[in-house]
Amino acid sequence: MKTTTLQIITCLFLGASLPFLVISFFIFTFNPPNYPIFFAPWLEEGLKFLSALILIRFVFLTPALVPFLGIGFGVAENFGLYLQRGREASIIPLGVHIALGLIMACFFYLAQKSETLSLRNVFYMLAFLVPALLHFFWNFVVT
Repeated sequence: MKTTTLQIITCLFLGASLPFLVISFFIFTFNPPNYPIFFAPWLEEGLKFLSALILIRFVFLTPALVPFLGIGFGVAENFGLYLQRGREASIIPLGVHIALGLIMACFFYLAQKSETLSLRNVFYMLAFLVPALLHFFWNFVVT
């Protein structure tokens, strides 16, 4: 197999495993009020950001493959919602996670191409904050 195919598979499986970390850490530990609005965006996007950062820095993943984390995450989250709600589950959250992954990938790409360390750090910060804030507003509007 080519290296890119293995990286895509790695991103999909890692992305799909992240919702289970969220469930085991947050839901089973304590059930916070307004979880989808206030806690989920920061935790979910933070886990995707840290996973992407580790893969980019240590496994030499290209930023173009970061949206596959969102695909894996969205598929696993939709599967969980389908099991929880049945036919009420929607495919829209998958699209949102893919779009947020694309936004995160753009900032990772800009950080990778930055000449200075301070500008690189700004783009890394934006790679987390912009998707997290958009996820927050999405959850606020939907719920």
